[in-house]
Amino acid sequence: MKKLIIPGIFLISAFASCNSSNNLNIEGAWQATAFETPTEDSLTTVESEAMLKEISAWTKIPDDVKAQFKVDNLDSAKKLASDIIKEQVAGRQPEREKLINSFVITFGKNGTVYRKTESMTDTSMWYAAKDPHGKQLILIDPFMPDKANVAPQAPITVFEVEHHSGDSLRIKIRQPKEFKTYISFKKK
Repeated sequence: MKKLIIPGIFLISAFASCNSSNNLNIEGAWQATAFETPTEDSLTTVESEAMLKEISAWTKIPDDVKAQFKVDNLDSAKKLASDIIKEQVAGRQPEREKLINSFVITFGKNGTVYRKTESMTDTSMWYAAKDPHGKQLILIDPFMPDKANVAPQAPITVFEVEHHSGDSLRIKIRQPKEFKTYISFKKK
């Protein structure tokens, strides 16, 4: 029974310090300037290097490669497969830039937050809080009492404020823990 009490106390203390009028003074529109995923980037690098190493070790063309690309020459198959891997890795940066350039988050004084990218617009509620270790948090709650189309069981997004000044904001998304994601913003 004690194991259930400790997480409950953590959640109560985190939400007890919620403050919809917030002392962060982040109201207004913020344009994303950087999007960092060091864990994912590292995994991508390791995976692509392993795949390139595997391709260079081919002594014959794998049947699936031969069937898909209609290639019979081993050197041509190796070059084709290596080029595809390299293009996929290189293609990540333009997609990331596109996301950064289109991502704007607007925090309203009334607790409403609007998130907008080229392909998505979202309205939620936001709260400021501090975790038990004193780290400043921004909680994005997708449940809005006046909106029937939002599932009340949808997860709350927790941003940890890494840096905040009048014109810049850097947050770390706390979920999932194994993939750290950081987003930097400038005030619009």
